Amino acid sequence: MADQEDIRFYNAGEIIFHRGDVSGDLLVVEEGEVQIFTEKNGKEVILTKMVRGEVIGVTTYLTGEPRMASARALSSLKVKVISGVALRKALDKLPDWVKVVLKEFTQRLHKMNDAYSVAVSKGLGDKPRYLQAPSYVQVMSQLASFLFAMAQVLCDEMDETRGALPTELVETAADALGYEKEIVEQCYQVMLDVGMLRLTQDPEKKRKYIKQSELEKVKSFCSFVASTRLKKVRAVINSGLKAKDVKFLGGLFRYCEQMKVELHQPVRLDVATLQEDLEKQVGIAFEAESLQGARALEMLKVDNPKDIHKIEFIPAKLARILVHLDAYKRLQKLDETIQD
Repeated sequence: MADQEDIRFYNAGEIIFHRGDVSGDLLVVEEGEVQIFTEKNGKEVILTKMVRGEVIGVTTYLTGEPRMASARALSSLKVKVISGVALRKALDKLPDWVKVVLKEFTQRLHKMNDAYSVAVSKGLGDKPRYLQAPSYVQVMSQLASFLFAMAQVLCDEMDETRGALPTELVETAADALGYEKEIVEQCYQVMLDVGMLRLTQDPEKKRKYIKQSELEKVKSFCSFVASTRLKKVRAVINSGLKAKDVKFLGGLFRYCEQMKVELHQPVRLDVATLQEDLEKQVGIAFEAESLQGARALEMLKVDNPKDIHKIEFIPAKLARILVHLDAYKRLQKLDETIQD
């Protein structure tokens, strides 16, 4: 790696890099001090100071995202640059679970720094209270990512299949992600309550476990959380699907089950037929208004938004998003208990 290292010098006050710059290189401080800062609401916010022996750029390197903050030399500065290309080859050799933990930790750090910057820029003080506790939505997203990546490692032979014991699962995830066990347990319980995970009974040993196939399904919750950053999705979630909407969409799924269609393939249904048959088959009346929120969440498509004659959706995907919405709302309520 020696041929991929170089030494650089900076004068006091000189900018080393700006937030948004693209680079996967690491900088090791050999002499001097570096100030890491960002800008929020037109104000400069100091995040930290780096001194001799410390490494700059770890978060950017691990996430592959642009620089998340800017760096300025506080004094005459000497840094050693280590190529991110060489380090990437070394990282690729690490076990998957190590990569998951590193990436989740750095993403969490970035979110904390961003929230801290906003708080300081608004004059909320150096340590806003809400920064002292993690978001349950974020914890469960990280838990889902961890369970998916580690499913094969976490599971053992159980009743002629592979699975993991809940207690061991929670303890391992809490240790790996660096959260309190109680917080991870609450997120795990939400997964069970909404049906994202299901327990299987081991008749011989009289214990319950989670199949490996179940753990591999939860990754989709991460994608759902990511989608909540989109304005149209966030608007629907904030306004909330009405109970009748959820009931109607659940009815659509059950209708597909009764019609014995392939649940993991797109189905195209005639609205006129649904208006006549839905209530007969599953006891739920057709609600045209309920289609709008479902469209925003990409649960289904319509042929003509102003005059709907046909709808198209994947039944399994529709049911999965309903589960995710339920989980998201429960997690938001847990977040509210933190802030109160």
